[in-house]
Amino acid sequence: MPIPLSEVLQFEVVQRAKPRILNGNDLLDRMVRWVHTSELVEAAALLNGGELLLTTGLGLAGRGPVAQLGYVEKLADRGAAALVLELGWTFSTAPDTLIDAAREFDMPLITLHEIVPFVEITEVLQTHLVYARATALNADRDINDLLYQRLLDGDGLSGLADALSGVLGCPVLIESSTDHQLTWSGLPNDAEPRETLETSRIDTAPIELLGNTWGWLHVADPPEDSPYLLAAALERGPSAAALALLQGPQLLPLRARRRQEFVDDLMRGRFQSGSDLASRAALVDMRVPTDGVFVGFAVGDFTSDDDQIALYAAEAIASSYGGLAAETQDCVLGILAIDTWRNAQSLVDEILLAVEELMVRRGAVSTPRIALGQPAHGLESLGRSLREARGTLRLSSELGVRERAVTAAGMDADRILAEVVDDPQVVWLIDDRLGPLIRHDSEHGSDLVGTLWLYLTHGSSKTRTAQVLHLRRQSLYQRLAKIQDLIGAIDDPQRRVSLLLALKAHELRQRRGAH
Repeated sequence: MPIPLSEVLQFEVVQRAKPRILNGNDLLDRMVRWVHTSELVEAAALLNGGELLLTTGLGLAGRGPVAQLGYVEKLADRGAAALVLELGWTFSTAPDTLIDAAREFDMPLITLHEIVPFVEITEVLQTHLVYARATALNADRDINDLLYQRLLDGDGLSGLADALSGVLGCPVLIESSTDHQLTWSGLPNDAEPRETLETSRIDTAPIELLGNTWGWLHVADPPEDSPYLLAAALERGPSAAALALLQGPQLLPLRARRRQEFVDDLMRGRFQSGSDLASRAALVDMRVPTDGVFVGFAVGDFTSDDDQIALYAAEAIASSYGGLAAETQDCVLGILAIDTWRNAQSLVDEILLAVEELMVRRGAVSTPRIALGQPAHGLESLGRSLREARGTLRLSSELGVRERAVTAAGMDADRILAEVVDDPQVVWLIDDRLGPLIRHDSEHGSDLVGTLWLYLTHGSSKTRTAQVLHLRRQSLYQRLAKIQDLIGAIDDPQRRVSLLLALKAHELRQRRGAH
């Protein structure tokens, strides 16, 4: 890892040699990659660029101005970082021609006025350069691994800003060049992003996308004790941002992109404060009811040649309730802003009815499935409602639920059991409580399992169960008697709970197997 010439001159071993800059006070930012010693007048042929060349000038002894001029010119052509001439062995003072040549070819020329063995200087500097190189490589690897994992996790620009801010310990901002929209992380709650860019010390790297500068990665007030991490972040960060742009929503039109980023950040809980969240909500025109609630919803699982139908339906739902909708990889997520909360199932049924009418007017052959999360009393808890809506939509699709409008509250048991339904203890519970019924239904084509479910879920009312099954009461009595013969009592309160649990788990396993 190269280090500036100005830093090289401050090393104790160099200071002991009493260095004096004869040319190049304005060139001390040149980077030194390596240290080389040579007394050959042909020393330039041994260099690859970036070397600090140490010499006593022995190769120049007895040579005239033309040779000295050519010596410096060749060093400059090879990209040497600086020429260091130790006085005393060959020259008592630096030749004027050498000084003039250094000025002509912009070559830093430094004289050493005390004898310090070159081996001491090279050992110290080479050790530092090797250590710096190893540190830089480790920093580059760590930053690369961190950003690569964030990309694998599907994180967008916000996630990358979070990752870089966390490892650097300072604010990181990503700015687009077209609309100057900012994505940031690590700012204090009361800080204004734009003001931070104007008042802080900023290190910036361009984000190149498809041959153009899409925007910039800004690091504000980076700590001075982490130069290698900063260099790696500025090197790797823009490339990661470009990949996130290509795989994410950032190339969408501005309005859609802002909404998708807002929903994604809510889902991942990235907002650092209520004020941060409220300011982002204002950017996406999100209505905030004074005393109402927010509800997350999800739309998808449709069979249609029109892949925009779910988004069309979700946007219609959102506009009716002052919310917003945004596409994700597997469905459309949205937010409702409800002034007065009411029963979730009645609300989602009302929404479904409106969507069905909309689909008829559009000429669609089917209606997308709609899932509603539980109410959130504040923007801060809205992410949970969105996650519930998406999870409920996915599970209802996976299980082949007949209803096109479902709620997280209505599928609480399904969502919880779905996580453990394949656990050996749950499988044992199903077989222990329901095994004889399941085997009887399989052998005789009956539906004793379904009858037991309806009986228990209708309050153990024989009248209501018979009505639902369209059976005469006597026929139902016979079925219930057969059930009790096979598995024992079914009306004991404690046993009823375990039977319901086993029945629901069995239903989930059956549906999952069918779909």
